[in-house]
Amino acid sequence: MVVGVARLTLALGQSRSLKDKRQVVRKIVDRVRARFLVAINEVDDNDLWQKATLGIAAVGNDSGHVRALVDEVIRAIDELYVAPIISSDVQIETYNDFVTGPPETESGGKGPNPFTREMLAGEGADDEDEEEVEDAPWAMPESAPRKSR
Repeated sequence: MVVGVARLTLALGQSRSLKDKRQVVRKIVDRVRARFLVAINEVDDNDLWQKATLGIAAVGNDSGHVRALVDEVIRAIDELYVAPIISSDVQIETYNDFVTGPPETESGGKGPNPFTREMLAGEGADDEDEEEVEDAPWAMPESAPRKSR
């Protein structure tokens, strides 16, 4: 899994109030969301009316594709000519080493998830385990038999 993150700082020299700033930021955010499959939002400088900081995130399975997507979003924001980009910082991270296996023990942290209890128990569960699951508050109630007409 590859995650691309960008932080853009925009200069809003024409803004005279927070209302003007929010109009510009909303225009940029709406256009990017409509055109690209990325997450974008204002992440800093919320109370400054002549500066906006936007965060952009994209996820994919190829670092080249994610980098190209983030670069294309930045180029599209720049080509809107609404606010010049003062600075941009892009980071691409690759995550391959997810820990798989049983959950942490009670002494080490969280206990097992009740929804995965059957999976942790493995095959050959006896009748007692099935009764506990039926009495569990998260168990789905059995549907009532339908009446025939």
